[in-house]
Amino acid sequence: MGKYSLKNWEQYLNEAEERINKQSSELQAAPNYDDYKSAFINHMMKYEENHSKELDKYYNYYREAISPEFFSKHYVLLNEKRIKRVLSRCKVMVLTANPIEKAVFHHMIVEQTPEKIRRIICGNTVFFILKWGRYWVAHVHQTETGAYKNMGSSATINDALKYFTPNVIISLGVAFGIDYHTQSIGDVIVSKRILPYSENKRDEDMVKPDRNQDKTIDKWLHVRLANANGFLDSITYGDILSGGSVLSSFDEKDKICLGYTKADFIVGGEMEGNALFQYANTDGIPGVVIKGICDWGVAKNDIFKDNPAKEEKFKDSLQALAMVHAVEKSSRLFIDPELFSESKNANVTLLRKEQIVYRWCIGLTATILFILGICELVQDLNFFHSAWTFYNVISCPLLLVFISIVLLYVLVLNSYHWTRIKTANYNTDKELKDAESYIDLGNGYAVEPPEVIV
Repeated sequence: MGKYSLKNWEQYLNEAEERINKQSSELQAAPNYDDYKSAFINHMMKYEENHSKELDKYYNYYREAISPEFFSKHYVLLNEKRIKRVLSRCKVMVLTANPIEKAVFHHMIVEQTPEKIRRIICGNTVFFILKWGRYWVAHVHQTETGAYKNMGSSATINDALKYFTPNVIISLGVAFGIDYHTQSIGDVIVSKRILPYSENKRDEDMVKPDRNQDKTIDKWLHVRLANANGFLDSITYGDILSGGSVLSSFDEKDKICLGYTKADFIVGGEMEGNALFQYANTDGIPGVVIKGICDWGVAKNDIFKDNPAKEEKFKDSLQALAMVHAVEKSSRLFIDPELFSESKNANVTLLRKEQIVYRWCIGLTATILFILGICELVQDLNFFHSAWTFYNVISCPLLLVFISIVLLYVLVLNSYHWTRIKTANYNTDKELKDAESYIDLGNGYAVEPPEVIV
């Protein structure tokens, strides 16, 4: 099976339209997907049979990672008083949304590094500080799936940002795919755009999305993903649906997808990305969704419905497998020490530091002139004899002219830097090293191997 493409998305829309029209022509109250559902269930049963060893292996990752033995061996508990010093080294924040995502992520990290995971509890937030490739990462885990629930991704991000400001936020986890014929369990999808669908309007039982709510990835982060060695070759980069609840309906999924067009490139769906991209817009912290496909947004409890225990284990195993693939593909982003080392606003930060120096210069120069003025006014008083002596030493006209020139220079330079701060913008053209090698289709990227620039 090849990589999921825009052509595959167009084919899925055509098939979904045929299914809807077929049921409408038969005057049924609701579309009947019995044949389609039966074929899908047979496909998933065969998948479970053919991949049982792999599924068991990754399911055991999850079970091991939630055991008391794993916790005592691989975690260090730190006092919250150390939070600022520990978080100061973290450039990236990783967000997970369910226990399997969290457990598998930690299991894979401890396999890669001898460093233990530092756990710090602060207020409503639990930070897991871990070493991933060349980076120290702050991992936070939301206790409810979804974007806007009480303890969903929006609240979790908001609480975490009270303690530190990362250069980038990554929502890492599992998602549903669009078409099981042209995608595979474990395929990794990455958000070029987030398309929220929970608030979509309906007209005669058809879904009409509000396209004003679409959110595009920040250019600063887009450039880095495009230049991460081999990253885009290993994933599908496109549009991801984001909703407020679990989707498990053939009918509803088709209607949601048919609300979009063949000019879009929808590669899957999940529940946290809308809040993540909203923070990117409001707080200026770039965010991206990186998730592995664990199901198809349909028949989530119908594969082994006569055996609930097997059904539950199968779902957990699929999520564990998808998370393993998501972490493996994301690891390519953490081998380049320059990718996230500076924040999007690093140029503004540097300018502000320079401005602080210039303000100190202004203050020092103004203080000297003030002292000279006081000495001139009170030169006959013995009480100010020491100050008057100092004044006589430095009151040389040439020296006063020199001090005035320095003051004027500092004032002009400070004004110039303040203007630069207000107009400083990130220039993507300077950062996109191999712009001509990345052909923007408007729906993902066709990527040629990038040149290595030393």
